[in-house]
Amino acid sequence: KTGLRCPESGQWCIRIEEGLVLHKRRFRKGDVLPTYRRYQPRWLSLLDDIFGMRHQDIEVVWELVRHADHVS
Repeated sequence: KTGLRCPESGQWCIRIEEGLVLHKRRFRKGDVLPTYRRYQPRWLSLLDDIFGMRHQDIEVVWELVRHADHVS
């Protein structure tokens, strides 16, 4: 879960529902599991160029999908 220390090195994912993976990422044991940043583009992209892309940081549950002895 977001904010907790990673218990094992390996590849982790965020699952929206069974069979649908939103995001995959590698973590080392002891890393802090981050939020997921969802970008929300404006309908007029010029505004994103001027003000920067809008985003929302969402707390998520990370799931281990592959163990690793060493993650680089």
